Amino acid sequence: MAQSETGQPEEQLRAPFETLLRQVSGTLGTPAECVGEASLPDSLGRPDYAVHVGGLLTGYVELKAPNKGANALQFRGRDRTQFNRFCAIPNLLYTDGNEWAVYRGGERAGSIVRLAGDVTKAGRQAATPEDATALERLLRDFL
Repeated sequence: MAQSETGQPEEQLRAPFETLLRQVSGTLGTPAECVGEASLPDSLGRPDYAVHVGGLLTGYVELKAPNKGANALQFRGRDRTQFNRFCAIPNLLYTDGNEWAVYRGGERAGSIVRLAGDVTKAGRQAATPEDATALERLLRDFL
């Protein structure tokens, strides 16, 4: 019997996220570098990425498993506890690949961007041109 290795759902977003951020930030003229599992002071936790632009820390990124969403008001259990710790972060991007939101000091900055499709099924085709425009605005604001 063959054994299948699938990995954790949010881990499946890492490489596509890094590629997307590198491409979008380069196009915007603000090339960004992702540093994985960056520890925060005072035992606040480890967001999935610290993002640097021009060698300076610009913010953090937390990837959630697909279909968990990026609306912190709907988080429960461990996700809610983690978000409560991360409220101290001045610039934080949450995404599950389908939803994207920026939080500043625990408050959402702007609207949640929701893709028309599901990235786990449609990949890059999950985003319409309108989604791409909204996501570009959100990433520009984050960077």
